[in-house]
Amino acid sequence: MSATVQPRPWERLLWPLLASAVFLAFWHYAVLLSQTKIFPSPLEVERGFAELIHQGKLYRDIVD
Repeated sequence: MSATVQPRPWERLLWPLLASAVFLAFWHYAVLLSQTKIFPSPLEVERGFAELIHQGKLYRDIVD
């Protein structure tokens, strides 16, 4: 008998959020510890997105 285990309602939200937080922390510290100038940190990516949105370029590029 093979029954699939259904995740609890709070687990459907917790595990993706936890995985995302671990990924972002790993990315941030990898850039910080390696002192690379090639790869941006998550905060720099967020600032870039905000700038593109503020300038209206992101929406035009998506439409194109």
